[in-house]
Amino acid sequence: MVSTPQNPTRSRFFGFSTAVVALLLILSTMACSEKKPSGSTQADTAQILPTPPEQLKLYVLSGYIGNYRTDALMNLVFEGDSITGSYYYFKNLGRLALNGKIDPTTNEVSLVESYKGKSTGYFKGLFGDNGLSGEWSTEPAFNSSQDFELGVFKVLEIGTKPSPPLTDASYELTHGIEMWNMDSKAFDSRTTTDDITIRFIDDTAFSFYYEVSGHNGHSGRIAGVGKMLNLKQGIFKGEENCELLFDFYDKKVDITATNCQDYAGARARFGGSLTRK
Repeated sequence: MVSTPQNPTRSRFFGFSTAVVALLLILSTMACSEKKPSGSTQADTAQILPTPPEQLKLYVLSGYIGNYRTDALMNLVFEGDSITGSYYYFKNLGRLALNGKIDPTTNEVSLVESYKGKSTGYFKGLFGDNGLSGEWSTEPAFNSSQDFELGVFKVLEIGTKPSPPLTDASYELTHGIEMWNMDSKAFDSRTTTDDITIRFIDDTAFSFYYEVSGHNGHSGRIAGVGKMLNLKQGIFKGEENCELLFDFYDKKVDITATNCQDYAGARARFGGSLTRK
């Protein structure tokens, strides 16, 4: 039997390759088991610090509070970790006082609301670049709560306030309408009243809640924030090119409406001369 000679070259090459691979595996395992330098985890553990509110500035926030989802406006002033302010609903003249704290490291806010010195509600939430949001409750333990969300409308220098001619007030306009009577198959003449409540944020801006009614019970509503053009005139620009021009007088406000029919029924109209209540 003739034996086949071995290939010594291939045998040495195979053995060398096996040793090298084994060595590389050992080195790789050792490298993976080593701890990363402390500086390599810096990006993973770095905290994004919240943007604190500007000190001694008036923050005007707008949005909703709790299940009472009507438009609300809140004014807050930050001084150190203390907060003072107030809020109100666009439709009402009553204003609720606010006092509380902010944690400067987390921007967590806690507020107590009160009316005529009596606590009426509690807020806890987070203040951020977009505003303030969180929970509201009638009790400090927050056993039951409702959510709230208020966005930043504008930031003002403190001390800014309405000039003497600009005072919060409600106005009304009583006018005739016609209602269809199914029994007599004819229109009956009646009267109805349009109402608007106006609150001045400062001498550059105001909020309002405006309700109108017209023939056959058609009605409309606009709530918003307007801009003062001067101390006697303001303007609101809404959707679909709606525009309300306000002319303020001592005991009345004249309102001129343009392209605002989308906010009302077909037979209700905005505008007119409304007298102070």
